[in-house]
Amino acid sequence: DNCYNLEQLVDDLGKKAVGQLNQAQKTEERVQIISGLLSELLKSKRAELDLTIALAIKKILNKKGQLRISTLHDELHLTERTFERRFFSTVGVTAKQFSKMIQFQQSLEQLTLKDYNKLSDIVFENGFADQSHFIKVFKTFTGKTPLTFKSQK
Repeated sequence: DNCYNLEQLVDDLGKKAVGQLNQAQKTEERVQIISGLLSELLKSKRAELDLTIALAIKKILNKKGQLRISTLHDELHLTERTFERRFFSTVGVTAKQFSKMIQFQQSLEQLTLKDYNKLSDIVFENGFADQSHFIKVFKTFTGKTPLTFKSQK
């Protein structure tokens, strides 16, 4: 729900990523660049990483963003408020926002790799309630509908 200026990240990681994004010709390249940036940011934070939250992140990634946050904090034996505070402090976004990003990333990857027969395959395989919900989320992240995005690749 927010925009971030990648150039303001420490250690010039963001500036390097912006330069690479500007030179990238294909969406797949851009996805790889952003994934690499996120990976580098997590590596740089590893020393100060909250191990409980690291486990939460791993569970969210393993479930491809398709899990209930209330179930997650219960599994980790944390109150909702403590979990959210620690997650936000560690990751920089709420657990729900992080899950939505991962869910979107999975659907974008499937759309980009043409790993589907119908758009509804992407919708249901990635845990969206229906096609209109998927289109709304997709448009929030990209500013385009999935079909417009796909046709402009």
